[in-house]
Amino acid sequence: SGKINLSSVGSNNIYYLPIPFQTNKMGLHEIFVSYNDITFSTLVYQNNSHSHYWTSDLDEMINVMYYLFPQDFSNSKMKDKNEEKKWHYIDSYWKKKDPTPNTLENELLFQLNKRVKYVNNNFSILMSGWKTDRGKIYIIYGPPEYSESYKDEFGNSYQKWFYQNGKQFIFIDRTISGDYSLFREFH
Repeated sequence: SGKINLSSVGSNNIYYLPIPFQTNKMGLHEIFVSYNDITFSTLVYQNNSHSHYWTSDLDEMINVMYYLFPQDFSNSKMKDKNEEKKWHYIDSYWKKKDPTPNTLENELLFQLNKRVKYVNNNFSILMSGWKTDRGKIYIIYGPPEYSESYKDEFGNSYQKWFYQNGKQFIFIDRTISGDYSLFREFH
Protein backbone atom coordinates (compact mmCIF):
# COMPACT_ATOMS: atom_id res chain seq x y z
CA SER A 1 0.00 0.00 0.00
CA GLY A 2 1.12 3.54 -0.49
CA LYS A 3 0.73 6.68 -2.51
CA ILE A 4 2.54 7.44 -5.76
CA ASN A 5 2.54 11.07 -6.90
CA LEU A 6 2.71 11.87 -10.59
CA SER A 7 5.54 14.32 -11.15
CA SER A 8 5.19 14.74 -14.90
CA VAL A 9 2.49 14.62 -17.51
CA GLY A 10 2.23 11.37 -19.38
CA SER A 11 2.12 10.94 -23.11
CA ASN A 12 -1.51 10.83 -24.38
CA ASN A 13 -2.68 10.53 -20.77
CA ILE A 14 -0.72 7.30 -20.34
CA TYR A 15 1.53 7.14 -17.31
CA TYR A 16 4.20 4.72 -16.19
CA LEU A 17 3.58 3.98 -12.52
CA PRO A 18 6.25 1.96 -10.71
CA ILE A 19 4.50 -0.07 -8.02
CA PRO A 20 6.80 -1.17 -5.22
CA PHE A 21 5.95 -4.57 -3.76
CA GLN A 22 6.65 -4.90 -0.08
CA THR A 23 6.99 -8.67 -0.39
CA ASN A 24 8.64 -11.21 -2.66
CA LYS A 25 5.76 -13.64 -2.26
CA MET A 26 4.66 -15.21 -5.51
CA GLY A 27 1.07 -15.42 -6.58
CA LEU A 28 -1.94 -13.27 -7.33
CA HIS A 29 -2.02 -9.67 -6.06
CA GLU A 30 -4.81 -7.13 -6.40
CA ILE A 31 -3.78 -3.54 -7.17
CA PHE A 32 -6.11 -0.60 -6.59
CA VAL A 33 -5.60 2.74 -8.34
CA SER A 34 -7.60 5.77 -7.21
CA TYR A 35 -7.74 9.01 -9.18
CA ASN A 36 -10.28 11.83 -8.81
CA ASP A 37 -12.49 9.74 -6.52
CA ILE A 38 -12.62 6.87 -9.03
CA THR A 39 -11.04 3.56 -8.04
CA PHE A 40 -9.92 0.86 -10.46
CA SER A 41 -8.52 -2.52 -9.54
CA THR A 42 -6.62 -5.14 -11.44
CA LEU A 43 -5.11 -8.50 -10.64
CA VAL A 44 -1.40 -9.05 -11.18
CA TYR A 45 0.35 -12.39 -10.99
CA GLN A 46 3.91 -12.26 -9.73
CA ASN A 47 5.65 -15.12 -11.48
CA ASN A 48 7.95 -17.64 -9.92
CA SER A 49 11.49 -17.03 -11.12
CA HIS A 50 12.28 -20.54 -9.90
CA SER A 51 9.84 -22.26 -12.24
CA HIS A 52 12.19 -25.21 -12.75
CA TYR A 53 11.18 -26.40 -9.25
CA TRP A 54 7.88 -28.02 -8.34
CA THR A 55 7.16 -25.18 -5.91
CA SER A 56 7.76 -21.50 -5.28
CA ASP A 57 7.37 -22.03 -1.52
CA LEU A 58 10.87 -21.64 -0.10
CA ASP A 59 10.09 -23.45 3.17
CA GLU A 60 8.70 -26.45 1.28
CA MET A 61 11.75 -26.50 -0.98
CA ILE A 62 14.21 -26.41 1.92
CA ASN A 63 12.33 -29.03 3.95
CA VAL A 64 12.12 -31.48 1.04
CA MET A 65 15.79 -30.98 0.23
CA TYR A 66 16.61 -31.57 3.91
CA TYR A 67 15.19 -35.11 3.47
CA LEU A 68 17.83 -35.81 0.85
CA PHE A 69 20.77 -33.65 1.97
CA PRO A 70 20.40 -32.91 5.71
CA GLN A 71 23.96 -31.68 6.14
CA ASP A 72 23.61 -29.16 3.28
CA PHE A 73 20.21 -27.77 4.26
CA SER A 74 20.49 -27.51 8.03
CA ASN A 75 19.05 -24.51 9.85
CA SER A 76 22.55 -23.30 10.65
CA LYS A 77 23.42 -22.99 6.95
CA MET A 78 20.16 -21.35 5.94
CA LYS A 79 19.15 -19.17 8.90
CA ASP A 80 21.35 -16.13 8.18
CA LYS A 81 20.39 -15.89 4.51
CA ASN A 82 17.54 -13.78 3.17
CA GLU A 83 15.03 -15.33 0.76
CA GLU A 84 16.96 -14.33 -2.37
CA LYS A 85 20.22 -15.78 -1.03
CA LYS A 86 18.48 -19.00 -0.04
CA TRP A 87 17.13 -19.42 -3.59
CA HIS A 88 20.58 -18.63 -4.96
CA TYR A 89 22.09 -21.31 -2.70
CA ILE A 90 19.50 -23.82 -3.91
CA ASP A 91 20.10 -22.93 -7.58
CA SER A 92 23.87 -23.28 -7.14
CA TYR A 93 23.42 -26.53 -5.27
CA TRP A 94 21.42 -28.10 -8.11
CA LYS A 95 23.92 -26.89 -10.70
CA LYS A 96 26.66 -28.75 -8.79
CA LYS A 97 24.51 -31.89 -8.51
CA ASP A 98 23.68 -32.00 -12.24
CA PRO A 99 25.08 -35.33 -13.52
CA THR A 100 25.17 -34.03 -17.11
CA PRO A 101 25.88 -30.28 -16.94
CA ASN A 102 26.24 -30.05 -20.74
CA THR A 103 22.55 -30.84 -21.26
CA LEU A 104 19.63 -28.46 -20.74
CA GLU A 105 17.97 -30.60 -18.09
CA ASN A 106 19.23 -31.60 -14.66
CA GLU A 107 18.14 -35.22 -14.47
CA LEU A 108 18.37 -35.40 -10.66
CA LEU A 109 16.24 -32.30 -10.24
CA PHE A 110 13.77 -33.65 -12.81
CA GLN A 111 13.50 -36.86 -10.75
CA LEU A 112 12.95 -34.89 -7.52
CA ASN A 113 10.29 -32.69 -9.13
CA LYS A 114 8.52 -35.78 -10.43
CA ARG A 115 8.58 -37.49 -7.02
CA VAL A 116 7.35 -34.47 -5.07
CA LYS A 117 4.55 -33.81 -7.56
CA TYR A 118 3.53 -37.47 -7.26
CA VAL A 119 3.39 -37.46 -3.45
CA ASN A 120 1.56 -34.13 -3.37
CA ASN A 121 -1.03 -35.50 -5.82
CA ASN A 122 -1.40 -38.93 -4.21
CA PHE A 123 -0.65 -38.63 -0.48
CA SER A 124 -2.18 -35.24 0.43
CA ILE A 125 -5.00 -36.28 2.71
CA LEU A 126 -4.59 -34.62 6.11
CA MET A 127 -1.55 -32.54 5.06
CA SER A 128 0.62 -31.89 2.00
CA GLY A 129 1.93 -35.15 0.56
CA TRP A 130 5.59 -34.19 1.00
CA LYS A 131 5.03 -33.89 4.78
CA THR A 132 3.65 -37.42 5.15
CA ASP A 133 5.70 -40.48 6.04
CA ARG A 134 4.92 -42.16 2.72
CA GLY A 135 5.78 -38.92 0.93
CA LYS A 136 9.16 -38.65 2.66
CA ILE A 137 10.07 -42.27 1.87
CA TYR A 138 8.91 -41.90 -1.74
CA ILE A 139 10.93 -38.70 -2.17
CA ILE A 140 14.09 -40.30 -0.75
CA TYR A 141 13.87 -43.77 -2.34
CA GLY A 142 11.48 -43.33 -5.24
CA PRO A 143 8.62 -45.66 -6.04
CA PRO A 144 8.81 -49.08 -4.37
CA GLU A 145 9.70 -52.05 -6.52
CA TYR A 146 6.41 -53.53 -5.37
CA SER A 147 3.95 -53.09 -2.51
CA GLU A 148 1.35 -55.08 -0.60
CA SER A 149 -1.79 -53.93 1.17
CA TYR A 150 -3.44 -55.91 3.94
CA LYS A 151 -5.58 -55.63 7.10
CA ASP A 152 -4.94 -57.14 10.51
CA GLU A 153 -7.52 -58.87 12.71
CA PHE A 154 -8.48 -55.50 14.25
CA GLY A 155 -9.31 -53.94 10.86
CA ASN A 156 -6.17 -51.77 10.65
CA SER A 157 -5.02 -51.17 7.08
CA TYR A 158 -1.33 -51.55 6.22
CA GLN A 159 0.87 -50.98 3.20
CA LYS A 160 4.24 -52.65 2.88
CA TRP A 161 6.75 -51.21 0.40
CA PHE A 162 9.68 -53.27 -0.89
CA TYR A 163 12.81 -51.80 -2.45
CA GLN A 164 15.50 -53.47 -4.53
CA ASN A 165 18.20 -52.49 -1.99
CA GLY A 166 16.47 -54.67 0.63
CA LYS A 167 14.72 -51.86 2.48
CA GLN A 168 11.12 -52.43 3.49
CA PHE A 169 8.67 -49.98 5.02
CA ILE A 170 5.35 -50.76 6.67
CA PHE A 171 2.76 -47.99 6.90
CA ILE A 172 -0.47 -48.07 8.92
CA ASP A 173 -3.67 -46.09 8.42
CA ARG A 174 -4.39 -45.23 12.08
CA THR A 175 -7.07 -42.65 11.27
CA ILE A 176 -9.01 -44.75 8.74
CA SER A 177 -8.67 -41.83 6.33
CA GLY A 178 -6.15 -43.19 3.84
CA ASP A 179 -3.34 -41.22 5.53
CA TYR A 180 -0.73 -43.86 6.31
CA SER A 181 2.04 -43.23 8.83
CA LEU A 182 5.30 -45.15 9.14
CA PHE A 183 4.84 -48.19 11.39
CA ARG A 184 8.14 -50.04 10.90
CA GLU A 185 11.27 -49.94 8.74
CA PHE A 186 13.40 -52.97 7.87
CA HIS A 187 16.89 -52.92 6.34
